[in-house]
Amino acid sequence: MSREGDWEGALEMLQRIRDKGMKPSMSTHMDVISVCRRALEWDQASKAYREMIEAHLTDHPFDDMACQDYEDESNHVFARACGIVAGMQADAGIKPNNGTYRALLQLCKDEGSWEAAILLLEHSRRSKAKLNLFSFDLLITTVAKQGYKEVSTMLYELGVVDADRALLETEGNGDGDGDGDVEWPKWPLKVGRTGGAILELHDLTQGIALETVQVALLDVIRRPLRRPYWSGDKRWRIITGMGNNSKDREAIIKPAVVELLEDLGLRPEFQQRNEGCVELKPANLEAYIRRQVTKASAAYVETDSL
Repeated sequence: MSREGDWEGALEMLQRIRDKGMKPSMSTHMDVISVCRRALEWDQASKAYREMIEAHLTDHPFDDMACQDYEDESNHVFARACGIVAGMQADAGIKPNNGTYRALLQLCKDEGSWEAAILLLEHSRRSKAKLNLFSFDLLITTVAKQGYKEVSTMLYELGVVDADRALLETEGNGDGDGDGDVEWPKWPLKVGRTGGAILELHDLTQGIALETVQVALLDVIRRPLRRPYWSGDKRWRIITGMGNNSKDREAIIKPAVVELLEDLGLRPEFQQRNEGCVELKPANLEAYIRRQVTKASAAYVETDSL
């Protein structure tokens, strides 16, 4: 199924599959979610996501993943790991914590198992296990690398930006995974009285930073009530840092953010006085908004292969 096209037709197709007594695959759900997101139908996308989880997340996901018949030999490591976790729960009543989920999510990333990564996220939420910044970074990176960039942004929104922060690990884990004290940042966009905005990214991981930029750009269109967004005629500054705290003092976030902004046609500029700051002009932001709205309007009339 194509990932472009009529979002209403995509939802109707899902219902037709159910009416025939079949369960839509996770891939089919993800394509529908992507179509809805591109059409700016965020509520419909969230609804389709919840329906996907209800259909595919069982009461015993670790047992299911351990018994999965994987064609790729590399996935057998993940299956064995899930079997161990399932055994620990059944035999000793030991519940998985952030360290457990992080190890499994790392395997998902290594093996490209986006379906398992999403189910692990939802199981952690169901069991009220707290995930930290690094675990969530593994999740969204895995999903984005498999081509579901709209969904990775939605997962960041649902799991971090709009989430109950009680379900996020905000202190030392105490689980021996070597993370130390990890603080989930508050929403990092600040808006001045004149409408100018500053987006602070330099304490984030690269994956979380990129999703933060995506959400902040979407907020320019949808203007949420629960967090600040850019709405004025002043420049938008994005603080990426210069890599002083990175390995070999090499910038990681800045080049990734610049590449993203250029791909979106936003023409980022650099401050001469601060190499760790990227600026966006109001005219470029306004042009971006017009392009997104035009694409969404086209999605209503497109007759794709859905």
